[in-house]
Amino acid sequence: MKNSFFWASALLSLTLVSCKAVIYNVPNVTDYKIFKTRTIKKSTEPFQIAKSTQKVSLPDEFLWAVSNNDDKVYNAKTPEDFLIANGTLSLIIIRNDTILYEKYFNGFEPDSVRTIFSVSKAFTSALVGIALKEGYFKSINQPVSDFIPEFKTKGREKLTINHLLQMTSGVNEADYADLLRLGSFYYANDQNQKCENIKMRCEPGTRFQYSSMTTQILGICLEKATGKKLDDYLKEKIWEPLGMEYNALISTDKKGNPKYFGGLSANPKDLAKFGLLYLKKGKWNGQQILPEDWVAATQKRDTIEGKSTSYTNCFWLDTYPLENVFNKSDFFAGGYGGQIVYVNPENNTVIIRTGTKEIDVHWGRSFSKLSHFPLVEKELNSDFYSTNLIGTYTNKFGKEIDIYNINGVVKMKCKGEDFECELNPSSDVTFEDKKHGRKVLVELDKDKIKGVILEEGKSSYYFSKR
Repeated sequence: MKNSFFWASALLSLTLVSCKAVIYNVPNVTDYKIFKTRTIKKSTEPFQIAKSTQKVSLPDEFLWAVSNNDDKVYNAKTPEDFLIANGTLSLIIIRNDTILYEKYFNGFEPDSVRTIFSVSKAFTSALVGIALKEGYFKSINQPVSDFIPEFKTKGREKLTINHLLQMTSGVNEADYADLLRLGSFYYANDQNQKCENIKMRCEPGTRFQYSSMTTQILGICLEKATGKKLDDYLKEKIWEPLGMEYNALISTDKKGNPKYFGGLSANPKDLAKFGLLYLKKGKWNGQQILPEDWVAATQKRDTIEGKSTSYTNCFWLDTYPLENVFNKSDFFAGGYGGQIVYVNPENNTVIIRTGTKEIDVHWGRSFSKLSHFPLVEKELNSDFYSTNLIGTYTNKFGKEIDIYNINGVVKMKCKGEDFECELNPSSDVTFEDKKHGRKVLVELDKDKIKGVILEEGKSSYYFSKR
């Protein structure tokens, strides 16, 4: 994902190279209007996700929004004011197959489509998983040179499909470092030719390097393996079976090459179905659309062959930080401007956000935290926490905390510390110890306390209840 400052810097580098970059400035969610496009027709049997009739409200943003600029983020009067001020166009929250929250902001029409930038990479990845199952690829370790003959030279012969999926390709293009190259690639007349001519920066499988060109190379391989254009294959394998309600668009360069890395424009409700597909382990309406092991691999955090623990199969794993990242299962697809498809299997939650800003908010981490909060307003027994929160909690590393009640006051003590904290409620499921700078977020499971998350400054620790 990229922020606005990054793209503004890239624009300065491009003024002598690309007239289109100067005319249209930094990328915009309406970029489908400035490129050639191909249409992905809506499903012949559209499916609508059920909507809750219960009263739902978002918790105050200061409880869940994760930001590097607290003053700018946490000064809204309501959560909706916060969303509007930070460029949100749409927000949909689904839990247990039901839409609990669906609102649109800043002039966005519910039936509109917008460019989702690098969320497109996740769709390309899904199609690769399907193509692998259908036998179009021998394995994820098949050489790229089998599909692009130019890659048999210049040190590129070791590059595999898996390197492209994990952003460990080693090609000489890195989105966050190569401003001129990224900008010229985004507006290029022939992106595939740029891919075929790219040189190597390092050996494949040695280090993580986020690169949009890498996913474009993956898309070229996908098209040559299947013999199908992106719009046709996406329509056949995802848009039609998932019952997508709206036409989508795929932007192309002047040569007609699809922008596999960031050219898809879609409606938020259809993005929600894509998130639900991953939540349901690739199964939809009794049919295995996406291989279950592909979905499982997408949630796997490791550092094998230069991989990052924050990225797998074109999805981000950089969610709400806990001390043991390998024990988490939530993930999200993210794109420039804060386009998000967030999936949390543990809480059976999918969150979709489209928008125009991400510079002040880490939306992936924010929704990871928000997924822990109950949204349906309901009355809990007045002594619920005074009785149910009490107990001993342990984490994966043997650290232990005790939470107890003394004369109606909830207190906490960490093993090995001489002092105790007084926990004052700041919401239905959060408690705060301002004196010691600690916060506790309660994890509920059907009105039973499963565990707590202890926040100390920028660090977070999960404790399960004994």
